Amino acid sequence: MAIKKRSTLANQADTLADQIADKPYGKHNKSERIVGDEYITTSISIPQSMLQQLEDLALINKRSMNGPKNVSALIRSAVTTYFAKG
Repeated sequence: MAIKKRSTLANQADTLADQIADKPYGKHNKSERIVGDEYITTSISIPQSMLQQLEDLALINKRSMNGPKNVSALIRSAVTTYFAKG
């Protein structure tokens, strides 16, 4: 009886799983970090009341031509400020 060899795809999957399993969540090598201005889309969950406040503030900023003028820009600004403090 012949022993069947594992497929190349299965071996590649095992190798990738081994590499990923040893990485602690949230830790990256400096060489792996992406630095640049390319925007990506992501989703977050926030309370509806918070979204309404963000939309209201964005509208106020848009009308006054001062500060971030949309919800994404407001959140980017808040996150940038948070990272600057830490």
